[in-house]
Amino acid sequence: PNNDDGDQSEDDEDNLLLPPQVADLSLTKIVVDNDITPLVGTEISFEITVFNDGPADATNVVVTDLLPSGFDFVLYSATSGIYNQNTGVWQVGNVIAGGTQTLVIDVLVNATGIYTNGAEITAADVFDIDSTPGNNIPAEDDQDAVTVNPVAVADLTLEKTVDNPMADIASNVTFTITVTNEGPNDATGIQVLDQLPSGFTYISDNGGGAYDSGTGIWNITGITVGNSASLEIIAQVNTSGSYLNVAEITAADQADTDSTPGNNVPEEDDQDTAEVTPRVTVDLSVTKTANTLTPNVGGTIEFTVTVTNDGPGDATNVVVTDLLASGYTFVSAVPSNGVYEPLNGSWTIGNLNNGVTENIVITAEVLPSGIYTNTAELTDLTEFDIDSEPANNDDTEDDQETIDPVPVPVSDLSLVKIVDNTNPSVGETVTFTVSITNDGPSPAGNIEIRDLLPSGYT
Repeated sequence: PNNDDGDQSEDDEDNLLLPPQVADLSLTKIVVDNDITPLVGTEISFEITVFNDGPADATNVVVTDLLPSGFDFVLYSATSGIYNQNTGVWQVGNVIAGGTQTLVIDVLVNATGIYTNGAEITAADVFDIDSTPGNNIPAEDDQDAVTVNPVAVADLTLEKTVDNPMADIASNVTFTITVTNEGPNDATGIQVLDQLPSGFTYISDNGGGAYDSGTGIWNITGITVGNSASLEIIAQVNTSGSYLNVAEITAADQADTDSTPGNNVPEEDDQDTAEVTPRVTVDLSVTKTANTLTPNVGGTIEFTVTVTNDGPGDATNVVVTDLLASGYTFVSAVPSNGVYEPLNGSWTIGNLNNGVTENIVITAEVLPSGIYTNTAELTDLTEFDIDSEPANNDDTEDDQETIDPVPVPVSDLSLVKIVDNTNPSVGETVTFTVSITNDGPSPAGNIEIRDLLPSGYT
């Protein structure tokens, strides 16, 4: 009011009310890098920004952002104030007119839970012209929320083993493939590729899921968290080909946190190999015959030694030994292949492929005395023989055979008869001398000579 002289009353001036402090606080919340479809088990960051559009500075600002069950707190960083992850309260402090304060919360995405995360200004010392702190009205600009849509993940690992990494050719081996789900989600629609390489022939399989030996695909309906599925593939080892067997997860409904299905990266844990180093096996047999088991002493005998490879592999560095016993003298040897050394009896054949037979004919003179038992045995071989061991002198094995000729003694007896007087007188005495000689080769026993005097003598 004015007084009479037009001056303002000092008392009235003192009673004037000052205008209230006003600020326009707003809040925004985003997912850093717009990562709204993160993999379960990975980390994302929420960024909350408080802006003061003035005109007054804002003091004692408080924001509440309590993480829902779909996230686990990891850490935070703030341009101002302190954040308590247990209560969700961010004590922002002051936000000057035209200024901002920012809070970044790093969280781990859980496999289940609520994934909508809201933040709101819940307290301030100034009056906000268009919103009320803490009233939980989403339409006001002091409140914001983001919804994350996590992608289910399952950490699938694959392990492959073989029961016999040094298997014989033509034998069977068992490959075992095990897929384990380490979570955090159940896995479904799993597909594993295990195409047997050329070094193997499929025999059978057993295990969980369905395996197609033609395509090599093993389909698994599902594996819950912490469990495994296994498949056994039985295969025969071929004589040649590739023996490195690779198995890899090629598909799954869920993403994998540390590997990509079907990308053929050996270092990833969804792929593994099992390798077999085939042991070449052969089945060599040795037989020995003679043209006679009753040879004449001083005559000859022919020994025929035969060696056969019944496979399945080819044999190399094959040596058969047939050293003539003391009852014989070497005459000759005719091998179908290789070289025979009479001093040590070794017949060096070399290579003997699957299904091939070689032989040697050894001719010897039969002596009057000595040992006549004669043995032929396989004494050297690079490969593994499935039913015998070279040079072990085991006559029960099929790589060795012995024969026992029984020589017939032969003697050459000659007789000479002489008289001391071829022109004697009647009544005169004459002397007849009879001599017998054995020119061998065998001694002669029980000899009888008949010499009956005729009628002209007494």
